[in-house]
Amino acid sequence: MNIKSILAYIKFRPCMFVGPFENLREFIQGFHLCNKLSNKEEPVDKRFVEEFDVWTKEALIKENIFDIERIRQLEKCKTYIQMIQLIEEDEKSRFDKFFKLCDIYFEERSCECHMENKTNFYQYILFLEKNKKNISFNNIRGLIDGFRMNLWFKNSSDMYNEKFKEFYDWIIEYIQQNYQEEKILKQICSTQDYIYHISLLKEKEEDRKDLFFELVKTFLSNNII
Repeated sequence: MNIKSILAYIKFRPCMFVGPFENLREFIQGFHLCNKLSNKEEPVDKRFVEEFDVWTKEALIKENIFDIERIRQLEKCKTYIQMIQLIEEDEKSRFDKFFKLCDIYFEERSCECHMENKTNFYQYILFLEKNKKNISFNNIRGLIDGFRMNLWFKNSSDMYNEKFKEFYDWIIEYIQQNYQEEKILKQICSTQDYIYHISLLKEKEEDRKDLFFELVKTFLSNNII
């Protein structure tokens, strides 16, 4: 049994197995140490203990992208326990938030992709971002549309792909809230092309790509969590 499996097992009665929320990290570390000392450590175990703190901080910062003070507080936190305690006030809400974050984390991880032999839409976005130096900004939409069409032909269920349908409206709202230039605000309503929208905001190719990936990851993370 790996960390993903044990978390799924205790998910519906965490207090019975873990006790208070603040004990959760030590519970997971103890489970992982047992696997490691028994030579039963799996890749998913190693990755979780090494990166979940950093991943959680990035996810919660994206979720609170418009709350500067909350972001500052999150940046001071060192563990996912501290971060979730900052965000949620009671035990039930903290456990619920933790398991929601875990669901998204395990969905994203490439190790899960290889185990299940499929790539979801969020993983594909991360792949494109990793290879953005080799991609023209104007080609991003075609690469995304082709991937989504492939999912459609396979009749593949993907919560990120389904949610992406709302990205067109979301980015217009984002621009209206964060940019005051009258010329930009008039032009964004003329099309639902997010590539065109971002090109209005940034002049340089690399800046456009950086902004696109920042926005699409923020959108998907916020709306799935």
